[in-house]
Amino acid sequence: MSAPLNAISGITSNIPSISSDMTKSVFAKPEVGGGFDSVFTSCMNKVNTTMNATQELGDKIATGEVGSLHQVSIAEMKSKIMLQLTTQVAAKLSSAASTLFNMQM
Repeated sequence: MSAPLNAISGITSNIPSISSDMTKSVFAKPEVGGGFDSVFTSCMNKVNTTMNATQELGDKIATGEVGSLHQVSIAEMKSKIMLQLTTQVAAKLSSAASTLFNMQM
């Protein structure tokens, strides 16, 4: 029974860690003088870059240039999760702005 588990652990050891890359980029402190807008712009640029890279991998798999389908699948899921997170953050920002505009002074 341990042989299939060893094979699975051998496969998963080759997959790069997504959480460490995202943690470093998302929670990095902004430069001096930068604020929310610079952090938000930086994150949006990273989401855009990831989605473009996923699109390029999809094109390469269609033409046969990339042989490993699992890399394309991982990149696709990573970009999907990043897009969902971006959509949720935008919705929360919109809700917060609406709440602020409705407050009476």
